[in-house]
Amino acid sequence: IAKHDIEWRWVKGHAGNAQNERVDQLATAARENLTGYVRSSVPASSLISSKTVNASLEVALRVSVGKAGKAGGWALRIAPTGSGSPQTHTGYVKNTTAQRIELLAVLEALDRIDEGEAVRVFCPSDYVYNGMNDWISGWKKRSWKNSAGKPVKHDDLWKRLSAADAARTIEWARPKKDEALARGLDGLAA
Repeated sequence: IAKHDIEWRWVKGHAGNAQNERVDQLATAARENLTGYVRSSVPASSLISSKTVNASLEVALRVSVGKAGKAGGWALRIAPTGSGSPQTHTGYVKNTTAQRIELLAVLEALDRIDEGEAVRVFCPSDYVYNGMNDWISGWKKRSWKNSAGKPVKHDDLWKRLSAADAARTIEWARPKKDEALARGLDGLAA
């Protein structure tokens, strides 16, 4: 394959569209893999979480939702990192979206974990991962407005998540390391 230069341009009007955001994430990951250039100083292959904590608990989450405005389900597993048995919980929400149910699932997990605990949460998607590691600080500075000056979608849940995060030491991790912990959750969330 011949090496070539790629010029990336941001196109106004596409930000905030879920499909366009996902395409951007995939294109960015592909560019980082091809070129070795990563915006942060950490290589993309090792970018699993924003910070590492000595977690006493790990949380895996899965969600399932049909079209926006339809019902959806979630499943979560909370497991001690040492000895002990994991706990599995499930739930169902009417009239939801994929993003909203992801936030609800994370909140359901954190509601079951004592304040002050150190926990590793394997985010169900880039939405939650990026939200907690990157976006939320800007939203707070802008009084819960996004970079375009519009209200943050699902700010009611993001505010609750921010409070839950402040009450615990949380490592927000990508889900690629949770396969064993998450085994069987997809079927329970459906």
